[in-house]
Amino acid sequence: MKHLSKMMLALFFTVSLFLIPTTNYATYSEQYLYGNDQIVLVYVRMGQGIYVDKTSVVNEYYSPPFYKLAANVLVYNLDKDYLYSTKTEHYTYNTHTGAISWDGNEPIYDRPDSNPAYKQRTVEVAKVIWEAAYNMPWKW
Repeated sequence: MKHLSKMMLALFFTVSLFLIPTTNYATYSEQYLYGNDQIVLVYVRMGQGIYVDKTSVVNEYYSPPFYKLAANVLVYNLDKDYLYSTKTEHYTYNTHTGAISWDGNEPIYDRPDSNPAYKQRTVEVAKVIWEAAYNMPWKW
């Protein structure tokens, strides 16, 4: 009888672990902020959804193979459900070399094997902006 009660207690404890909510931002982050399909989720990091407002894309420089685009990037706090910040980010693209630069910094490349994760996230933002501007995916 004592053995059975210990097993029941262990079973109850194990089942109760599945009832505790876990933090998984990908399950409740919205693909489109405020239901607007022009404000798209690019990635989630540390409780924040990073969105690009495709309606804000501006072509600042066009001289193939060099391009410069800007767009508003929104940071949405998923934990507290509010817009944390909005910032205009500028990217330069070189279709000859495949280089992408962020806000005039050193080039970042669309080569996931050679990029640290933090740079690859920036590349993903730049790709969304490129596709919004030119209606084609970044492929260089």
